[in-house]
Amino acid sequence: MQVPEDFLMALQCLPEAQRFYSTLLKSSRLVMARGLTSAKKPETRQRSFDQYKDALARQERPV
Repeated sequence: MQVPEDFLMALQCLPEAQRFYSTLLKSSRLVMARGLTSAKKPETRQRSFDQYKDALARQERPV
């Protein structure tokens, strides 16, 4: 399972978040991939999308 391409493209606008993302372990990336791909409603996916993006900008691992 991989993190969706649109999320990775959104990180390009946030260089610090992108650098932090590159340091994450595979397990942390898997948490984000599951959160973004398992959402049933678009609103839920967007909320997760924003939360993960904000967490990476703050250099916090996803939970």
